[in-house]
Amino acid sequence: MPFKALLFSLFCFLISCAPTNQTTHTLKKGKVWDESKDFGYKDTVYSIPEVFARPKKGNKYVMSDLRNTYRNKACEKGSSKVVLRQVISPEGSVVGLHPIGFVPLKCASLLRETLSRHEYYPAKHKNKHVYMILAYTINDKRQK
Repeated sequence: MPFKALLFSLFCFLISCAPTNQTTHTLKKGKVWDESKDFGYKDTVYSIPEVFARPKKGNKYVMSDLRNTYRNKACEKGSSKVVLRQVISPEGSVVGLHPIGFVPLKCASLLRETLSRHEYYPAKHKNKHVYMILAYTINDKRQK
């Protein structure tokens, strides 16, 4: 009997830890990216929709790909810390790259190309696919 109780407890615990793509309860759902109009987006771009956009192959794969690209010779004059903001379309593709920190033009082009190779599950808000901004931070120790 104690074994069955332990097994049942473990089962309940594992079910409660099931992954989800819903935002956490502490985040204000429906928050929009205030700067989107400054970058020419006519549609609303969410920073916190009800369901986040996410890469189909996972964030680790995207980050690894971005780090490898950022180590390219074309990126060597870039900042050692860069935040890459990208806008994901309702179809799940990258439609814009907006870096924070200095990124040379050729490097930005390579990073945009790298991100365009990845597919995303689109974000949802009120049961509609929406635009969403995602950000990745690259920290790269550079010799000065």
